[in-house]
Amino acid sequence: TISTRTDIFNDDDDDDTLPSSSSPPVIPFGNVYSFVDGPCNKSTGIPYLYGSSMDQSMKDVTSNNVVSLTLTEASSRDGSKNSCVVQQGGWGDPEMPTCARVVITGKLVRVDPNNNEEEEEMEFEMAQTSLFQRHPSMSYWPDDHDWFVSKIVISDMWLLDMFGGASILDVDRYFSIDLGLVDVDVDDVVVKEEQEKSRMMMMKRHLAEQTKMTVNLHGF
Repeated sequence: TISTRTDIFNDDDDDDTLPSSSSPPVIPFGNVYSFVDGPCNKSTGIPYLYGSSMDQSMKDVTSNNVVSLTLTEASSRDGSKNSCVVQQGGWGDPEMPTCARVVITGKLVRVDPNNNEEEEEMEFEMAQTSLFQRHPSMSYWPDDHDWFVSKIVISDMWLLDMFGGASILDVDRYFSIDLGLVDVDVDDVVVKEEQEKSRMMMMKRHLAEQTKMTVNLHGF
């Protein structure tokens, strides 16, 4: 980890937090989480994850629940493309700017089915069912570990997919993208606004496809 904002990509995706168990100076803590953003046929764009209160990262978020979710194109179904692959005589690397990566910042919030809110009960059922479908072993994990579902309430999105600097994406526009209706061919896009829409669609698709995340706590 190079800061409390971003993560260095390597062969394993990891989860960065600032541990509550440490004394000053506080240092990042790496961990791994699987996640979904809804059923396979209906991407919500909201990252949901399954964690235990015994896990150090989940202990950390009780002190500060602002997190960063870092995704790399190298982990997606398109990760085999040359710009993401390290190979002899090649030019690709997961750190290559053209191997897209996005940092999604927001608050990690527990989805509680017991708060007597019908909408949240339905959200919990959808998220847990989706998690168990995509990650079947989760349903067999020990019952005495206090597992729960949480989500990232997105407030900021940072995208790098080319040389020349990153883009800050509009969260409302990101959620407005309908993967079932929008089909933008990046090679044919010439208008900047359409390019941004295409990137958001790509990000949402990658979010629906990926199975790992990196989380990073802020504000310490």
